[in-house]
Amino acid sequence: MKKLVHKIKILIQNDSTLLKLSGNYSLFTHLYLLMFDRTFIMEIKQGYQAKSLYQRQLNQKKCTYQLVRNIHRIEKGLTVNNRKSIFAISYIKETMDLFLSPSFLDIKSEQKKWMVSILFEYFRSCNDPVIDKQKKRFYDSDYVSSIEVIDEYIYDKRKNHVYNDVDYDEYLNLCKQRRSIRTFCDKTVDRDLIDRALSAAKFSPSACNRQPFYFEFVDDKKLINKLFGLPYGTSGFTKEIPMLGILVGDQSAFFDERDRHIPFIDGSLFTMNFINALETMGISSCVVNWQSVKSIDRDLRALISVPNHCFPILFLAIGYADPDMFVAHSVKKEVTQLRNYN
Repeated sequence: MKKLVHKIKILIQNDSTLLKLSGNYSLFTHLYLLMFDRTFIMEIKQGYQAKSLYQRQLNQKKCTYQLVRNIHRIEKGLTVNNRKSIFAISYIKETMDLFLSPSFLDIKSEQKKWMVSILFEYFRSCNDPVIDKQKKRFYDSDYVSSIEVIDEYIYDKRKNHVYNDVDYDEYLNLCKQRRSIRTFCDKTVDRDLIDRALSAAKFSPSACNRQPFYFEFVDDKKLINKLFGLPYGTSGFTKEIPMLGILVGDQSAFFDERDRHIPFIDGSLFTMNFINALETMGISSCVVNWQSVKSIDRDLRALISVPNHCFPILFLAIGYADPDMFVAHSVKKEVTQLRNYN
């Protein structure tokens, strides 16, 4: 039976008409994926596991991601021009349920100040019987008196933002400085410098401020050697790498399949800023693409702990570049190939 299924699969893959048929008509697509190609089963399974976890946490009022999302939605409502006198009425009770639950206790101190500040301004600005009921819960809580309200978190006008003296040419040179480095010096990367780079990268844009990702860093050389052999494309590295970063996406940050790819987007934006921050401190890197293949995914999880609702996005080799190494120039597309207007 397995041989027959395999022959049919090869036949479909090698026949353009059959392949087009399975791609253009949903019934044939479903049958093909169900019977002959299990490639996407892993992603589907992870997505539904994450969605189930999200709903379970929400029911238990322990969903930190939903609390962050709701506060961000309220924040946007406060900062728009000609803001409505009443808004967020459909989810303010849910927000307060989460705010007064263990979810809030899991939030770090700076984000707590942000949340309290936003809710303080919201309840000061909006009046309605439904909102007033939640306002009382807010003011009766211990959080209001124990956490400082920061005005800048509420009225953070663009003109008051931190500005820098880096001009375009300097930034362009930083972008040119960043190269994919595959030969590193035998020099340890200080973990404090990693934290400094992360402190800069955390300001990267993220959908509803959820930041559905984290880096798993490894600086144990034996473990690095085991891990670094898993993805394809690592044969060009000529020496051991001092540190490996594994970017992990968290699918449980989302309540709907429509957002299932946001960890890839947000995580990539974060990684690029992290890489550039490393460059300013003389630390080089190389992104290694991760292949979503069941066998190597299983091998990765056997070496490091990755929750079922999370998945690897990319590997990042980190270290000090060997100054005598050769670097691929990798000529890029022309600007005209990278944009269209209207």
